[in-house]
Amino acid sequence: LISVFVGNNMSYYNLKEKTLLNEKNFLDEDFIIKIIPAMEWQLTQEEKKIGNHFCYKATTTKKVVNRIGETIEKKVIVWYDPIIQLNIGIQEFQGLPGAIILLEDNNLMYELIDIDLNLKQPLQIKKPTKGKMVNENEYTNILLKDYKQKF
Repeated sequence: LISVFVGNNMSYYNLKEKTLLNEKNFLDEDFIIKIIPAMEWQLTQEEKKIGNHFCYKATTTKKVVNRIGETIEKKVIVWYDPIIQLNIGIQEFQGLPGAIILLEDNNLMYELIDIDLNLKQPLQIKKPTKGKMVNENEYTNILLKDYKQKF
């Protein structure tokens, strides 16, 4: 089980069940979005050093719904370190043979800054509990409904 904080959001990934719970606040309402990542990765032999990590490039495509309800595909590039034998991803991007160090998602970049593996203390990983549980489609419909009301 992995718990990751990105901005004010928390993501919780259950390796056994292969599900991601993403805690978000939208319009002053808390949501827990249940995502079942199904990425088909294309692994390459392209290498890049990021900080102290020797990484390999992997790519995938992700279907997303834009503000007007159209489904589009976007290319996602990640750089992962196979030496770190933890299945640590960023956002819903999981399932590589090592920790994702850098994620390029359209014009956004996320980078793993620090990993603290202090095994002297027990891990305290908790599922998000604050918010209404919805799946990805339900959350997308909430976003679209709000956008259509505004425009």
